[in-house]
Amino acid sequence: MPIFQGGGGQGVVKSKQSKAIVPRRGVVAPRGTPQSAGTVIPVTSPAGRQGFVYQVNPGDLPTPTRQFYAHMAHAERKLCEIELAFGQLAPGSWAGQESYLTLFINLALDHLPALLDGARRLLEPLERHLETKQIQVVDTAPFPQDPAQAVYLRANLVGIAFWGLESVLDFHYLSPWEYQKLGQGKEPTVEQVVRVSLSTAVSAALLRRLFQFGEPGDKG
Repeated sequence: MPIFQGGGGQGVVKSKQSKAIVPRRGVVAPRGTPQSAGTVIPVTSPAGRQGFVYQVNPGDLPTPTRQFYAHMAHAERKLCEIELAFGQLAPGSWAGQESYLTLFINLALDHLPALLDGARRLLEPLERHLETKQIQVVDTAPFPQDPAQAVYLRANLVGIAFWGLESVLDFHYLSPWEYQKLGQGKEPTVEQVVRVSLSTAVSAALLRRLFQFGEPGDKG
């Protein structure tokens, strides 16, 4: 399973990204598609089949051109996907009110184990830092949204980092066509999707939420 980490970040590969996004308030477009700087690692399955995983350090990927600031976040498991929702409040609004603009990012469910593994390693230092600041992490919850102000994307590379009370989630996309280049010994091109900036407390709550889904084979 392709997974990357570094600089306080964790991530997971695969899925698809919607190309039907249009610029809206809170989202800056377009994005570039420079080459990545990953490492191909040969692996052998329990059945003896040969394959490989692709590891990428988030610090080696370009910063996504799109920028989105989120006041709140939540995650839901839907069929074979994990849907991340990031909400932005209108000026003067408070938590619990309708999201002025909502960004949805979908990730393939078969990468949940790698995503949970990365979240597990990052969550402990995150919570420890918040505890020193005497900031309580409140569980995420579904929030009201304006359907007319929603943007939908797909990604398969996720980098997470925090500094103090600020955190970022960088989303990138490695297409199946580019993934095939790895088997040919070529360097693939990784597309930028979006950078989501949010408070460290909200990031911690979102990571906690991911653990409620369990493994893909679970019914929960």
